[in-house]
Amino acid sequence: ANSTENSNIKSKIDHNADDDDDDEDDDDDDHLNKMILCEPLKPPTTHSIRFSLLNKLGFCWNANEACWKRNYLELCSFKAERGHPHVSSAERDPRYASLASFVVSQRKAYVALGFCWNA
Repeated sequence: ANSTENSNIKSKIDHNADDDDDDEDDDDDDHLNKMILCEPLKPPTTHSIRFSLLNKLGFCWNANEACWKRNYLELCSFKAERGHPHVSSAERDPRYASLASFVVSQRKAYVALGFCWNA
C-alpha cells in the first residue's frame, strides 16, 4: 500500500470507521486496545472493518514471531558474511551482541527440550 492509502487507513482507524453508534465504538476501541496490549496477539475471529484495515497496514499479530524471524534472518546474514553460524559473545563485536543473545537462548531452548541433533 502506498503512503496515501496508509494515511487514509490510519485515519479511518482513528476516526471509528465502523457504522456502529458511538457507545459501541468506544467498547470496540477498549477491546482493540486490550488485544494490542496482550502478547502474543492472534488475528481476531470476528469480522470488523478495523481488523481488516490493520491487516492492510501489515499489522503484526504476533510480535514474538516477527522478532524471531528478524533474528533468524540476521543469523543467515552473519553466516553468509562469516561462513559459519557460530555467533558467540566472544565475538566482541557490538553489532552482534543481540544476535549472540538470540543464539544462546535458542541453544538453551533446544537443550531443555532434549533435542537431538544427530538423530
